[in-house]
Amino acid sequence: VTVQCKGYDKKITCTPDHQFVTYKNSVRKDEFGKRKKFDYTLRWKSIDSCDVKKDCLLLPFGLQNEEDRYETYNNKQILVDEKFARFIGLYLAEGGTDYGRVTFNLCIDEDHFANELISIGEELFGITGRKEYSKIKQNVLLVRFYSVVLEKFIKSIIPGNLYNKNVPLSILNSKKSVKIACLRGWIDGDGHNYKESNRVTGVSASSSLIDDLYVLSASCKLNPSLYLRNKEKHQTVASKS
Repeated sequence: VTVQCKGYDKKITCTPDHQFVTYKNSVRKDEFGKRKKFDYTLRWKSIDSCDVKKDCLLLPFGLQNEEDRYETYNNKQILVDEKFARFIGLYLAEGGTDYGRVTFNLCIDEDHFANELISIGEELFGITGRKEYSKIKQNVLLVRFYSVVLEKFIKSIIPGNLYNKNVPLSILNSKKSVKIACLRGWIDGDGHNYKESNRVTGVSASSSLIDDLYVLSASCKLNPSLYLRNKEKHQTVASKS
């Protein structure tokens, strides 16, 4: 039997009785009936007992690849390392593309993230980003990279917009340290660290992005869970966390 694991770019051939870690994308309401928890419980199942339409397979930890991954930018190979993943993680949380530019929307007190993005952007892509301040929203700090080449590159590895982003396959298939760097970037942008309970949470309006981040977290043995949060007054769509 030949199978394709979630977020993995190669197919695996195995016997029908071979077991994989699986999860189902199903929804149930909590005891208050207000928000929905996604039953993404990880279960060991043999291939012959899986539902083709409902069961998602995760790549066994022993088969996860530790080799380096690369992306092609402007006819050059860029190593998908922790610094690259950090940049992408922050983009997944705060970034967007339009009119030949890549923009990060930060809070006014996140100047350290702005400086970090500018530094990484210049090192990896040879483009100097710049800070801009919104005249309308005074609490917003923008970091912009004016480059059609960079815009096309970002769109090629992360198609879609705010509501349907995805984690690039090169990161989903990278070693653990690269995956963690991407997760930390996203958490720094759209998350919160609850130190007293030793957990972190993140929120996104993109269901596809949250699904990928779940797989990324599970592949790092972080024991993730998902909730569908009710839409708040300032939001245009409900969000997953």
